[in-house]
Amino acid sequence: MGAAVILFLLILIGLGSSGTNETGWWWWTSIKAQNT
Repeated sequence: MGAAVILFLLILIGLGSSGTNETGWWWWTSIKAQNT
C-alpha cells in the first residue's frame, strides 16, 4: 500500500502541473489523515 501511494505521488509530480500537484498534495494529506 505504501509503495503504491509513493508511486502515485511520483506520477502526479512528474506531470508538472501546478493544479495536479495541489490535488496530489491534498490527496496525500487526506490519506495520511485517514491512516493516523
